[in-house]
Amino acid sequence: MRQGLPGYSTYLPHNIEQLSEMVSAIAAAAHDAHGLTATEWRILAMLSAHGRVPQKDIAAGVGVEKVVAWRAITSLRKKRFVSRQFCEGDYRAYDLFLTEAGRHKFEDTVPVAREREAALIAGLTRDEVRRLCELLKKLAPAEASDDEAEAFSSHLPAGFEQASAA
Repeated sequence: MRQGLPGYSTYLPHNIEQLSEMVSAIAAAAHDAHGLTATEWRILAMLSAHGRVPQKDIAAGVGVEKVVAWRAITSLRKKRFVSRQFCEGDYRAYDLFLTEAGRHKFEDTVPVAREREAALIAGLTRDEVRRLCELLKKLAPAEASDDEAEAFSSHLPAGFEQASAA
């Protein structure tokens, strides 16, 4: 008897991919309305939560390839939403931070993001949301290097657990 993949309804990578595509489609429409890509929005969210962030940590922090992060950073700088300064003590590296315009742009998007989140978790209890967040954090760095996993964990938005459980 040939061993195949489990049925789609129980195959976790398939279910995660389907959910990801659905969330991405909803998010894309919201981000487009604000003139941002999903990656640009995630970078704004990361910088809003953490202030100054080393540019080298951005890609892992928002979960994209370095070239994708670089393009988004370049676009955000052209839009004057993000600025950079040399890292203290290392003039080969940069810290990124939001400009005033970037902070305002991000704040304008937050109500829509919260509405999307509320719609997504509407059928879940607070405990289910809390547990889902725990499981996602446990799964997310499973295939990442130690450096990527640390960057992922250290750049979750401030209050992520509390906001998601609300």
